[in-house]
Amino acid sequence: YYTGVIDPALFNLKYKKVSYTREPFNCKETIDFWKSNYGEIFRTGELADHRSELPAWTNKIKSLFDLSFTECALYRMTPGDIIPYHKDTYKNYIKYHKIDNPIQIWRVVIFLEDWSPGHLFEIEGSPIYNYKAGTFVKWNYNAEHMAGNLGFTDRYTMQITGCKI
Repeated sequence: YYTGVIDPALFNLKYKKVSYTREPFNCKETIDFWKSNYGEIFRTGELADHRSELPAWTNKIKSLFDLSFTECALYRMTPGDIIPYHKDTYKNYIKYHKIDNPIQIWRVVIFLEDWSPGHLFEIEGSPIYNYKAGTFVKWNYNAEHMAGNLGFTDRYTMQITGCKI
């Protein structure tokens, strides 16, 4: 993985007004593992993707990362949301784009606001904190990571999934 920064002037606060939906994580084995370690009660964040009307600036930001077949989502974690350590499965992305070799898949998470106490992100054992709006983390296919909001304010990110071909 690596980190970088894009200009936060590229996006605006419209991400707060998008229609977000809370959906379960899409891998039963991972959910079962989480339940065996954390119990039955926890909730992941809320998603706004191609099924929602996303702000126009999301298209411009997608183009900054030299990826093909890009998809974008906005993600809101309200206080108390956690996504324990996991590897993304990209099931829907692989199916929709007919990806033969998932090692080509890259994920980018862009923090849309400055870090606040309790806003958690960790990748491959390294915590990312004290970030500024526009900071991004980019990783290849199966990097293990986690996120959480143990703070008092909502945590907003943009996720980009694409392929390097």
